[in-house]
Amino acid sequence: MGLSNTEDLKSCYLCGELSFDLLWNKDRNDKKVLNYVCSTCGFVQVFPRMTSNVQEELYEAGKFSEEARGDKVLTDEKIKRSELTSYNYFSILESFLGETLYKQGNSCLEIGCGSGSFLRYMKAASWKVEGIEPDRVFSNRGRLIYDIDIHNTFLEGFKTDKKYDLIASFHVIEHVLDPNTFLKKIYSLLKKDGLLYLECPSIDYMYGDSIDFFFWDVHINTFSNTTLASFLVKNGFKILSERNNRSFINIIAQKLDNYEEEDYKHRFDTKKRVFDLIENRKKKLDNNQTLIFVFKKKLKKVVKTWLKHTIRRKQIKDELKQDYTISHLGFHHSKNTGDIALFESIRTQFKHYFGSIDFKLLNLHSLVTLEVVENINKSDALIIGGGGLFLKDTNKNEVSGWQWPCSIEMLEKIKVPIIIYAVGYNRFRDQEDFEPFFSDNINALFNKSAFIGLRNTGSIVSVEKYIKPENFRKIVYQPCSTTLLKDYYQQLDKEREKKPRKTIAFNIAFDRHYLRYGSANSENKKLNAICNVIKKLLKSYHVVFFSHVTEDYHFNIWLKANNLNIEHINLVGKSVEETIRLYNTFDLIAGTRGHSQMIPFGLNIPILSIISHNKLQYFLEDNELENLGVDITDANLEKTLFEKIVSTLEHTPDLKSKQNNIRNITENNLKVIKSIIDEYKRNS
Repeated sequence: MGLSNTEDLKSCYLCGELSFDLLWNKDRNDKKVLNYVCSTCGFVQVFPRMTSNVQEELYEAGKFSEEARGDKVLTDEKIKRSELTSYNYFSILESFLGETLYKQGNSCLEIGCGSGSFLRYMKAASWKVEGIEPDRVFSNRGRLIYDIDIHNTFLEGFKTDKKYDLIASFHVIEHVLDPNTFLKKIYSLLKKDGLLYLECPSIDYMYGDSIDFFFWDVHINTFSNTTLASFLVKNGFKILSERNNRSFINIIAQKLDNYEEEDYKHRFDTKKRVFDLIENRKKKLDNNQTLIFVFKKKLKKVVKTWLKHTIRRKQIKDELKQDYTISHLGFHHSKNTGDIALFESIRTQFKHYFGSIDFKLLNLHSLVTLEVVENINKSDALIIGGGGLFLKDTNKNEVSGWQWPCSIEMLEKIKVPIIIYAVGYNRFRDQEDFEPFFSDNINALFNKSAFIGLRNTGSIVSVEKYIKPENFRKIVYQPCSTTLLKDYYQQLDKEREKKPRKTIAFNIAFDRHYLRYGSANSENKKLNAICNVIKKLLKSYHVVFFSHVTEDYHFNIWLKANNLNIEHINLVGKSVEETIRLYNTFDLIAGTRGHSQMIPFGLNIPILSIISHNKLQYFLEDNELENLGVDITDANLEKTLFEKIVSTLEHTPDLKSKQNNIRNITENNLKVIKSIIDEYKRNS
């Protein structure tokens, strides 16, 4: 179908011709969006196109962020997602450049940098960085937490005399009015042989569960791998690397001093191939629907069989009849090493003191409904925790204001004893306070609960301002179950004595790093100080770093920037047994994560806490081990940390007496809990 008469008709942005066919006429939001394919070169472009004024309003005023992401506000969760995506970009660049990525003094400009999360990693790798971002909400946040110079403009309006070694732009070129103007400007800003690092959607890698979803009104340019290459060649770039990354085309290209613009015509795509891509996608989606239908039919049979077996298993379980049935609220499918050890060790601890228990595992982040309450009420008790559950944004909700989204109405319907066990107040330093309704919810919970055990004295003191006096008096101290791991995994503990060790391990947490370590300049200073400590320790010790969650591996950027290539141990998703075996190979563990300290403490392994969150300070104070901590804000962090590690290695602290105290507290608390549950069972 040819393009109809319209005043918006323009020649093709790639080849300059005027012959088009309509490829697709609708987008993911069911808007009429006319995507035409050029008959000469195969480039897909939207006609009519938005004006520059409309674009300015869309991107500068945050309208795009609001429509595309549901909210103008840049939340912690959005920052986390952005950083994970940016780390993916950084890793690809690292695999291409190798060690030269960490060369001092190189400069990088990112176009459409958002809050600057990619530039943060480049800055950590010793690059001089700048960003361009029209949305002031994002750029202001980036300046605040990353200390990055971000210009509020579009590339076309950006003025500078600087030249850059690398210009990055992710998911921008599909939005620009003229790809040639965009690329020419980049060319002019690059140094000789400078690199362009680019990613955008490609019709070769169509994504989504419909063709409509792939097209979007703000994507006014739709490239194929071939047409994107044509644009790059046309504007003076040589492609060095091309890959499919998360269903997008990812390209690293180099600026050429001398090039023939006509060369790009040898790389044209064809209209037929582009139409074939659409037809093939249609067939694939249709086939998928057929497969889903067949799968659903088979699934019904499987479910019927499963139900039969489930009923029989329940009959067998009823015949064997365990002593207790307890619902346990936690993160039972988490890959976080600390969570895995925490929730399993709680159940092990209860079984150790109670006998046989049938645990019903409930997801702590799931909304509590009447059905959930009815399921809980079939148990003998409900255990909430442990962990740092009093935190407002890990599972942000308008129901409770903390991680368990249970309304007061649903709380009142729970009939079984509620046991709050080793739960902590987990607000970060300088983090905004809870919403007012948090106090109402937590008072209702404490009023309803039969036992309230918080994991450190600091948490007890911190919650006091939210709690009525009669509820506050119910709180007792109940340390985390991981601090007694040695009691429940004695065989693994014996293995420790058989293994030769001369290893120090570091764990550096990266969740909410800007609250832990400050903005980027402060963060770099502190992490570089830790790297300098590692350099000194390497003269006498084998030093490794390990991850409890995937983001912890990001510390490797700072290590490499300091010319450190040390062993990484990935504990993400490991079982408690695997974690203990690995921990048992270390002489001392220094870390910023709570469980990177509580787990080794529970195994009688020396620790040195790098305190970036008050919970570690609370833990050390409760056990009179303040000398085993150094605050991340210490003005002499490098000196203090090194001296304390050496001192701890030379004078191994006696952790057994501390564990004995925790054991006595725990045994007394579990006696109380058992009597509460036994009384409920007798009367129900």
